[in-house]
Amino acid sequence: MQQKLIFLALGNPGNEYIKSRHNAGWLMLDWLLEKWSDPTIPLVWKNERKINGLVTKIQVGNREIVAIKPQTFMNRSGEAAKAALQWYNNWDPEKPDDNVPNLIVLHDDLDLELGKYKLKFGSGPKDHNGINSVRQNLGTDQFWYVRLGIDNRQGIRNIPSEVYVLQQMNAEEINQLQQLSDQLATEIEYLV
Repeated sequence: MQQKLIFLALGNPGNEYIKSRHNAGWLMLDWLLEKWSDPTIPLVWKNERKINGLVTKIQVGNREIVAIKPQTFMNRSGEAAKAALQWYNNWDPEKPDDNVPNLIVLHDDLDLELGKYKLKFGSGPKDHNGINSVRQNLGTDQFWYVRLGIDNRQGIRNIPSEVYVLQQMNAEEINQLQQLSDQLATEIEYLV
């Protein structure tokens, strides 16, 4: 049986975070699903308590995609990643690198300028609490990272990073981020 491809988008639950920079992963996941889904079939998000996340599923080509927005808050995202891999792909934590390539984590990245992204396997930011939680819970870093640039400070660093990432993006910033979705959707389709 073919493993499901799990898209885990990092972010924080709650209306106050919906358009924050830290929720860039959630926003991008929505845009990607919109591109890949049949527009006549509405996406239905279901709260899966066993994963502690909102989950929807779609078919892309011959692969089933499970899309997840953890409800654990950013710093505990790894709990949802581990539960999802175990539930959907029968992942064995004793063999951490098995089947983890079927995990794609979408997240904000302050090391990249707004409007840039990197899709890398086994290579993510060193200082990101959500990513650190995923690595720690899985016992490996061997999964796909979709690093979404959110830095729009133009060299001015008078706002601490932990404050900056929780601020709301303006319409222009959201538009710049959304413009990445076409190119990213095409690039990710090669993984499917």
